[in-house]
Amino acid sequence: MGPDITVARASKGKVRAFGRVRDVACERQVELRGLDAARLMQMLMPRDLRRMLPGQCFCVPIVDETGGMLNDPVAVKLAEDRWWISIADSDLLYRVKGIAQGWRLDVLVDEPDVSPLAVQGRRRRR
Repeated sequence: MGPDITVARASKGKVRAFGRVRDVACERQVELRGLDAARLMQMLMPRDLRRMLPGQCFCVPIVDETGGMLNDPVAVKLAEDRWWISIADSDLLYRVKGIAQGWRLDVLVDEPDVSPLAVQGRRRRR
């Protein structure tokens, strides 16, 4: 895991910590892009993603056909037809590609060249 950087702000003469920026660039991303991207995302996990808005991130368990946990990544909905799955330690890319090809979905499954940061903490939304 990369270094943590404490983010602080001044408030009435006091410095108050409200979150952390974490370097998670070592985590791999799986990108789904195309007309069937949302359908494929929903096929991969039991969590209902229909109310997820572009720009939101959800923790999403990815399970196999028996309900066994494969990975517990964070999903990012970038647009209606573009998603990222942020995986830490598995080779989910080939499984997702196989499902997309097996179902003949209109979706590109790829690994984008990005280096993400995570903002964590109780005041991360402010």
